[in-house]
Amino acid sequence: DLVRQTLGRANAQPGQIQRAVVTMDAPLRNGTVTRGRDTEGWEGWNLPAALTGGTGIPVVSAETRIVCEGMGEEKFGALRSENSSEYSDWLLIHIGSRIGGAARVNGAILRGASGVALDIGSVCIERDGSIGPNGNRGALDAYCGAEAFRARAASYGLTPPQVLDLWQMPENFAARSLTEDYVRRLAQGIGAAICILNPARVVVCGSLAVELGDTLLQPLR
Repeated sequence: DLVRQTLGRANAQPGQIQRAVVTMDAPLRNGTVTRGRDTEGWEGWNLPAALTGGTGIPVVSAETRIVCEGMGEEKFGALRSENSSEYSDWLLIHIGSRIGGAARVNGAILRGASGVALDIGSVCIERDGSIGPNGNRGALDAYCGAEAFRARAASYGLTPPQVLDLWQMPENFAARSLTEDYVRRLAQGIGAAICILNPARVVVCGSLAVELGDTLLQPLR
């Protein structure tokens, strides 16, 4: 239905479209949704087959949102290079409501057996720590995702309109402790991925990374 509505707004018919690509914030394996944090009811759903059969578009591909971000950076952004081999191995970290990751290793996108490779938000950084949105205890998501960080700040009585405001309150001991702890834990999770993958370049993106900018990146480096 969504594809038909989109085509309708463009005054186009499915027969006029040669290829379509759909992205989803979920782990995919050959276009089929695998088990993930928010995939209840979607597991085993073959997105390309459903769209091809439902619309008649001959070729449909499906890819995860985070992988598309990495490909976009390769084509247009921080990973773009005149030398195509310069950044053939890279690590991308998405810092938004949750923490996500993607990587290209030896020229190939890292996917793993079920398509959930580099779910860096699930990396355990504290054995008996807080429970994150994925249900795991002590995971990076429980400390560095925007939702989790706001919740931690609120538990200290800090509810600024923007996360950046916490970094701009150095005289407030609680705010300073929270932000320093945030950077330390984020560096721990990213550092583990760097040790394993040995990328030529690391890109940090996502809504929270954009909001904080160098306020985050300088101490993170």
